Amino acid sequence: MGPLAVILIALIVGVPLAIASAWKGGLSDVIIGRFLDLIFCFPPVLTAALIVTLLNHRGLVPAVVAVGIAYIPWTARITRSAALRERFLPYITACEVQGFSVFSICVRHMLPNLSRLIVAQSTIAFGYALVDIAALSFLGLAIQSPNPDWGLMVGSTGSIARGEYGQAIFAGILIIITVAAFSIIGNRISEDESN
Repeated sequence: MGPLAVILIALIVGVPLAIASAWKGGLSDVIIGRFLDLIFCFPPVLTAALIVTLLNHRGLVPAVVAVGIAYIPWTARITRSAALRERFLPYITACEVQGFSVFSICVRHMLPNLSRLIVAQSTIAFGYALVDIAALSFLGLAIQSPNPDWGLMVGSTGSIARGEYGQAIFAGILIIITVAAFSIIGNRISEDESN
C-alpha cells in the first residue's frame, strides 16, 4: 500500500505542475524547472530520510509522504517533456481556436494523450518506491517492528546475528522479483504506447 500512496502523491502534485509548466513556458517554466531540479539532485532515499528526520516522526505515513515528495520531480520531468511535445500539436491549436479554456484543453485533450506514458512511468516507479520504503524501513525510519515489512526482514539483526540468513535472503529476493516484474510491465506499456 505504501508504494501506491507514493505514486499517487507524486502524480497528484507532479502531473498538474508539469502540464502547467509546459503550457505557460517562459519564466514560470524556468522557475518550476529549477525548483524540481533542486529536489531531483538528491536521491529519493536521502531526501526521504532527511524529511523523516526533520519531522522527527517515524512510521509508514511520514515515510510515504517523504518518498512521495522525492518522486514529484521525477514524475514532473517525464510528464513535462511529453506535454511540451503535445503543446504545439495541431489538435491543441484547433482547441484554442475554437475557444476552449486552458483547463478544458489540458484536462480533456492533453491529459488523455499523456495518460499511457504516465501509467507506464508510474508502474516502473512503483517498484522503485517499494525499494525506497524498504530501505527506509531497513534504516529504522519507516515501518517499525513488529509490523511486517521486507525492509525490516532484510535488516533483522537478531536473526542474522544467530546465523539465520533465510529471512533476509528471501525478503531480498522478493524485493528483486517485485521490482523486476513492475519494470517489465512498465516497459511493455511504454513500448505499446510508442507503437
